Amino acid sequence: MKKLFQNPVFAVLLTVLLVVGSTLISANLKLTRACERVTDGFYSGVRRQASAGQAIRTLCSDAEQMIIIGDNYGIDTAPLSADTSALKQAVAFDNPDIAAVYAAFDPFYTKLKILENELTHKDLSDRHSEQMADLSQEIAACRAQIDSSGYNESVSTFLRKNNRFPTRQFAELFGIAYPVYFA
Repeated sequence: MKKLFQNPVFAVLLTVLLVVGSTLISANLKLTRACERVTDGFYSGVRRQASAGQAIRTLCSDAEQMIIIGDNYGIDTAPLSADTSALKQAVAFDNPDIAAVYAAFDPFYTKLKILENELTHKDLSDRHSEQMADLSQEIAACRAQIDSSGYNESVSTFLRKNNRFPTRQFAELFGIAYPVYFA
């Protein structure tokens, strides 16, 4: 065994293996961190812009308030209530699976807008009318915040930089999940 380590060919091969192995580990860590930074931007905001994750949480709160109002006027709010619960679970603990968050968000937002439309066309009490006006403004602001959060742009930038050979193949080989669009 001692002679094996004294053999110059073995020493060169071992050195090359160590350099390649450490390079692969380093590249894996850097790419994983880059993916995480993009995904984290969904919840923490991108370039000092408000976060889409916080806007979604606010929308869930708004939906819960609208459900209470809708229930007072005999509107079936059960589907929105179920979708609100599903969306709250999807964003719980800053879920990095943005595709799952969007899958929960899309039906939620559709039902939220339907209920908002129904309530704005109902003969509401003054208190509920005022509350609905505030909620409608907040819903519009939250949607604008989601659309302008910069998250999808950060995904585009990441993909332009990293979605090519050999980086993409390396990511697939090591099971690194690239960030996805919120769409």
